[in-house]
Amino acid sequence: MGDLPGRSNAEGYLNTAPMGKPLRVIRLIEGDLSLKLMEMGCLPGQWVEIVHRASGGHALALQVADYVLALRAEEARAVMVRWGESPVADMDFFAITSTQG
Repeated sequence: MGDLPGRSNAEGYLNTAPMGKPLRVIRLIEGDLSLKLMEMGCLPGQWVEIVHRASGGHALALQVADYVLALRAEEARAVMVRWGESPVADMDFFAITSTQG
């Protein structure tokens, strides 16, 4: 899946997501790898960014919170992400809701 005409955001597997853009993890594909990915910080709702792709596309470096995680392409295919959103919008939402309570 790529960017869709007329839509501000798109979804796809992490291994095919654009590099250098904020990506929101939306779900993990069920399997043996999903628990390991969650332990490494790839949780639904988490913001990540691809900071490097190996030549040939067989591996990528992923910024997760305050560290960089290396994943093989087959591991990255287990992570569904959405791009075209802004993490700043989340911060604004949380700031507004936390001051109203």
